[in-house]
Amino acid sequence: MTHGTQSRSGLAPAKGADAYSDRIIYFEELFRSGGLDTLRTGSEVLTLAHQFQKIESQFFEKHREEMAEKRVAIMASFSTQHLTTVFKLYLARKGILGTIYEASYNSVQFEIMNRDSGMYNFAPEILILLLSPEALPDMPALFASSDELQSWVDRTAERFQTWWKLASAGGVRHIFHSLLPAPLFRPLGALEANVLFSPTNLIRWLNLQLVKTRPNNVTFFDLEAMAAQVGKENWTDERNAFISKQGFSMDYFGFVSSSVANLVAAAAGKHKKCLVIDLDNTLWGGVIGEDGIEGIKVGPGDPLGEAFSAFQTYIKQLKQRGVILAACSKNFDDVARLPFQKHPNMVLDLADFALFVANWEHKVDNLQTIASRLNIGLDSLVFVDDSIAEREQVRRFLPQVGVVDLPEDPAGYIRAIDFAGHFDWLELSREDLMRTDSYVTENQRHVMLSLACDYNDYLRSLEMQATFVPVDQSTVPRLTQLINKTNQFNLRGSRYSQNMISDFLGDGSSRHVIAVDFKDRFSHFGITSCVVLERQSDALFIDTWVMSCRVFKRGLEFAVVNNILNFARALGLGRIIGEYLPTKRNAIVSDLYTDLGFEKTAPPMALSSGALRFELPVVCAQRRDHFITVSTLE
Repeated sequence: MTHGTQSRSGLAPAKGADAYSDRIIYFEELFRSGGLDTLRTGSEVLTLAHQFQKIESQFFEKHREEMAEKRVAIMASFSTQHLTTVFKLYLARKGILGTIYEASYNSVQFEIMNRDSGMYNFAPEILILLLSPEALPDMPALFASSDELQSWVDRTAERFQTWWKLASAGGVRHIFHSLLPAPLFRPLGALEANVLFSPTNLIRWLNLQLVKTRPNNVTFFDLEAMAAQVGKENWTDERNAFISKQGFSMDYFGFVSSSVANLVAAAAGKHKKCLVIDLDNTLWGGVIGEDGIEGIKVGPGDPLGEAFSAFQTYIKQLKQRGVILAACSKNFDDVARLPFQKHPNMVLDLADFALFVANWEHKVDNLQTIASRLNIGLDSLVFVDDSIAEREQVRRFLPQVGVVDLPEDPAGYIRAIDFAGHFDWLELSREDLMRTDSYVTENQRHVMLSLACDYNDYLRSLEMQATFVPVDQSTVPRLTQLINKTNQFNLRGSRYSQNMISDFLGDGSSRHVIAVDFKDRFSHFGITSCVVLERQSDALFIDTWVMSCRVFKRGLEFAVVNNILNFARALGLGRIIGEYLPTKRNAIVSDLYTDLGFEKTAPPMALSSGALRFELPVVCAQRRDHFITVSTLE
């Protein structure tokens, strides 16, 4: 939510507009245009949320094909009635059809500790815990010893940890838990910052302890940081805290809802991973084709140049944490590259970009090319451009693409991208850090392909190696991320929490998990494929099979199916069963099983509509040829 900006006039639906279709079109435009982020007050947001509530069933019916459905429970130590209404609006904006269970006021402990509670009967996939300092047990007295303070922190943290364990055991896959904001008022005055026993420092201590002990399926969102961002004085609303038990000012319901909706979208596989950025007046001040190297603004000695340097530093930090960078500029290619090659103050260089596109084509067309070349969906892209016209064209013709509205002053560019929250991921793995470099080296592979006599010759030249690595608790976070983020090569659209995958590794589990580490002469991709197998009588069922888009068309699927065959034979099983459940994004693997020699069979009646089932008799199955050196680590 952008605060202090002017609301887009003309977005409000006309009074008396009764037609559902008109209202649906209005909200489609609101979500597409970014108008929801420009609302200034909580009452505006709440009014819109109530209007959406009246047509949400019709909206979801129209957009069901592109919406992800999630069952979400919200529990808080304060009233959430209005917040929940707003939250559903922001979920819809993110493409989430949210079925919500809202616990009654301050009933968190009862709901979680009681296995017959409404929350467990609702069976949510996601649990959102919103807590305020008032939810904490009595704090230690003034001048309590360090041991007494540590004991209070440990006991309080253990209380929350018990909640997480019980909720997880009850079927909750993801828990989004708020870190607690320190109170606005400081009864110890300046001493709040100077003594360990102050409420402020105890809450900070507790938050840090929670982070240290965070299990895999818990993700924190930081209410303290949000309160600091808007100002603690603005965040705190004493009057409504007394009247309606609100935890914070209604003006920030949209802000919190948007942030938490980003996390729910990430859990649903709706996440952004590529930043596509313009160049002139976006990465530097001026137009390189007109102003030349000496005329563009970037670097020290000039406020404008320093703002662009800071912006480039921020973009580089995004790249270093695994965000893919692509350049998209209307320019001649050689001219667009000049600043990176010759300007001494550039922070970014050409090697930071996985793809560099500079031509005179429409940016809408170039964004489609970038997605195709990187082998990712359009809904994985975030577009950043100083031109309002370019942004509006992308919004209109490519609504799947995230668009960031930049202010006129480059000093605000970092804030615009950072506050948009497009890259709010649930976890960060070493494979994320390798991602951009692997895309950058893809250009070298393209050169090699152009020089090869045929495609097999090209594959041989890549010197590929696949290693089937042991699966243990250390690999579970990466496997969870891979399963939950992979949309294209995902045969059944599977999603699993870290706790569920950990359970697959336990003694007595009927499941077996395979992980594949992959590299070639240019890049080490890390773990890029995961298979979950389940023994069913005389058959081996492929419950889940995912593979990163970065290694498509290399023959890795042949190496994996050979490994599955080996495992089935070792168990003495006669059949391998696979299923393909069509989703919005996995058409690329619709023919995978037939290509691997499986035969289509009649699916059980219990399978979803459109699901296909395939079988491969183990006794007559042939090993698939490929050009990958395969090894196994024990």
